Amino acid sequence: MSKGKEIAVLVTLYRIHSTCHDTANISPIEQTTSIHLDILILNFDTQEWGPFPSDTCESI
Repeated sequence: MSKGKEIAVLVTLYRIHSTCHDTANISPIEQTTSIHLDILILNFDTQEWGPFPSDTCESI
C-alpha cells in the first residue's frame, strides 16, 4: 500500500467518526484537526472515498 493510500484510509476513518457525533461536542482542537485532514484528502486526490451512505454510523 502506498503512503498516500495509508493516509487516505486514516482520513476516511476520522471523517466517518466525526460524522457520527454531534459537532457541538467537538473541541476546537478536533475541529482544527478535521480541517487539516480534509486538506490531506484534496492533496492526495482520493476520489474513491466518500460521500458516506446514511447508515455508515450504524455499521461502526
